[in-house]
Amino acid sequence: MMQQLRTDLEPTDREAIATYLQAEFPFLEDPQELSPHVGGRRAGLSRLGAFQLEKYGKQRNFLDGEVSRLSPYISRGCLPLEELRQWALNQSPSKSTEVFISELAWRGFFTWYMQ
Repeated sequence: MMQQLRTDLEPTDREAIATYLQAEFPFLEDPQELSPHVGGRRAGLSRLGAFQLEKYGKQRNFLDGEVSRLSPYISRGCLPLEELRQWALNQSPSKSTEVFISELAWRGFFTWYMQ
């Protein structure tokens, strides 16, 4: 029978997580190389709070431009697309809002298409 993984580790204690992963998965090359994103809904909402929607519409296509950095939270189900759409609609109407909602729609379409 497979042992269940621990879920009681604090997401902010990255060193404890890396140590635990090394013990559970000794074949990992470098467990210290964890994702730079802290997981979970709370972290996703925090990132959403820091997201500058007005800059996004103008800068998203530039290497140093404003991007949402919400992808890890969307792809893991922490932030549903519909919730993000509603959040954007509650911001002041602008071209940036329209662009962001359009990008969410394309993401939803391609997720559906690839299933």
